Amino acid sequence: MVLACRNPARGEAAAEAPRTETGNPHITAMELDLASLDSVRAFCDTFARVALPPLYGVVCNAGVSAGGVPGVPRTADGFETIFAVNSDARALATGPGPGMRAHCMSKLCNLYCAYEMAELLADRPVTVNAFNPGAMSDTGFAAPAGNALVRGATRVFGAVMGRLIGKQGTATASGAALARLVTDPALATTTGTYIDRGAPASSSPLSHDRANARELWRASMAMTGLSESDTALHRPGGTATG
Repeated sequence: MVLACRNPARGEAAAEAPRTETGNPHITAMELDLASLDSVRAFCDTFARVALPPLYGVVCNAGVSAGGVPGVPRTADGFETIFAVNSDARALATGPGPGMRAHCMSKLCNLYCAYEMAELLADRPVTVNAFNPGAMSDTGFAAPAGNALVRGATRVFGAVMGRLIGKQGTATASGAALARLVTDPALATTTGTYIDRGAPASSSPLSHDRANARELWRASMAMTGLSESDTALHRPGGTATG
């Protein structure tokens, strides 16, 4: 198992915990900053050079929350940070607006990407699904910005809303559900599916707009400088799927 982490020291510490718990020495960390396309390319190059078993699964479980990036900051590549980290960088490894709107739009883009990739790889032994862990209030992921009063009020409001809409999740429960999605033979052919904390669910009608998904796919390829011959869609000796 390879943990792709922005901070090498913290990544190594995160890898050491499951190594110790399981006794499995084949758990390591590699540096990856999703806010930098150069870092994504370097990670892919390093991963390809390291002697590892065949790749079994990719879990894109990282991103930027709405409260973590005040204003409209941009990456070194010139992209709005929430969109770049939550969507564009994932297109490379495999401009919507500030704050919560950008966060929600990036999650819609994740669904578009998952559904489009599942469709394009339908004739391959590859499955692609979207997973929602729920509102992870126990991880500190969505740490709000602002002074102490604003941060406190935001946490309380977020916890209340999470319980009201029934979307609460925990690192332990959601982590187990995600691991099952990747490893359970019973789910080996499940693809193009939205999994909400371990159970198949319906995503919004808008998320199933194929024209939007195709447009986002093409735009992401252009923004990241990829051609489909660089991706899993490439068919050696034939033409790429488009």
